[in-house]
Amino acid sequence: MKNAIILLSTCIIAMVAAPASAQTANAPSQRDRTEAFLAAKSRNQQARLAALGAEAGLGELNGIVRAVALRLPNPAFVDDPGQKRRLADAFLIDVALELATLGFNAGDVRATSGDGAALVSAAAARVRGTANLNQYSLLSDTFIIGRVTGVNTKDDRGDGYLSTVTFSVVRSFSKDLTANDVVELRRLSGESGTKRVGSSTEEPLALGDQVLLVGSRAHYRNSTRAGGKRKTAVELIPFYRVNGDTLSPSSPYQQPASLNDLVAN
Repeated sequence: MKNAIILLSTCIIAMVAAPASAQTANAPSQRDRTEAFLAAKSRNQQARLAALGAEAGLGELNGIVRAVALRLPNPAFVDDPGQKRRLADAFLIDVALELATLGFNAGDVRATSGDGAALVSAAAARVRGTANLNQYSLLSDTFIIGRVTGVNTKDDRGDGYLSTVTFSVVRSFSKDLTANDVVELRRLSGESGTKRVGSSTEEPLALGDQVLLVGSRAHYRNSTRAGGKRKTAVELIPFYRVNGDTLSPSSPYQQPASLNDLVAN
């Protein structure tokens, strides 16, 4: 027993005393991890570009995005200048792709205030995950106060979504939607056959609920290649319940807001 204890103690001492390089010889370096991230990002961007098609006009959008003085990623843990430049470039491409996915072409962007700077900044904030409600009002083509008139939790159309909530527009902040228009919201949660899917970001809606919907019909079309004339959208952020001028978020990660603070499109 004594010999076993001595042997175990010797092994522990040897492990502690071993050089750190020997213990982490198989761990990828920060440079390798960054390179892997950049490779995965490039594949993702190529897939998004292929899905959008040549009509998206990414060349012009890229030029507009690069003309805006955006805050670029500059992670302190990346010490290779070439990788930092590629990370910044990948971010700018993501912003252009986001604009195209949300239905904006170069002409649309230039037509907005500040030669598109506000819209580009809003798309950049969405890519970073920091966009506020006013910025989403610029990005959304389905920015409405709507009343729920239908809930279908078993509506698998093969587009990646399983349910549909139907809204009657009460008030529209989007130029091509008016009061009493009907909008369909596709949701991830729902049922299909024996499959039941839940989503932590989708609070249930019931008939008569009145909410601020921040959605995008263009995003639905471009991400699913769905055709038809339906006014069908997906949420860009979780909805807000409307009580007078007060907007109460359905997600704990959002802040309360007021209709009086919104910028109409």
